[in-house]
Amino acid sequence: LTDQMRLQRLYAELSEKDVNGGQVVSEAQSDFAHNVKELLVSEKSGRKSVVNEALSFALHHTHIMTVSREQLLTPFVSLLHRGVENVIDYNETHLDFPMSGEHLEKFSQRWVLFSLCWSFTGSAGWDTRRQFGDKLCNLVGIELPEPGSNLVDYRVRPIDGEFENWSQ
Repeated sequence: LTDQMRLQRLYAELSEKDVNGGQVVSEAQSDFAHNVKELLVSEKSGRKSVVNEALSFALHHTHIMTVSREQLLTPFVSLLHRGVENVIDYNETHLDFPMSGEHLEKFSQRWVLFSLCWSFTGSAGWDTRRQFGDKLCNLVGIELPEPGSNLVDYRVRPIDGEFENWSQ
């Protein structure tokens, strides 16, 4: 299987299989999947997606152990599922104002970046993580809240989809 095929399968499963094992994919999961599709799979022939670029980067850097594609993708999928669960949890506690529109899009896409950082370079050295965070920000054209900071310095807040410094 090529990396592109793996990522297409990952997207299909995220779109069509309930992350909680139910029979029906929730609207929250469906919307989450739709919002992250272009990060996961490239629609343009010959062009890599952000996740595909990130996977190539991670595989060509030193980790504390030998890593494989599957060892990097497995925790990534788990973190994607956690992101969907975060949306569902948020919506269940905010019935009048569930996560939707720009809020959901921002949360979903930033959650993918957060997930990539920790699943693809969590076992790498600090310098590699920082390089990876810079690469991801450049690939998606996102600016972080604090100049000079790095993606690894942040988590994603479900309440508004914004980045929040770990120290806060």
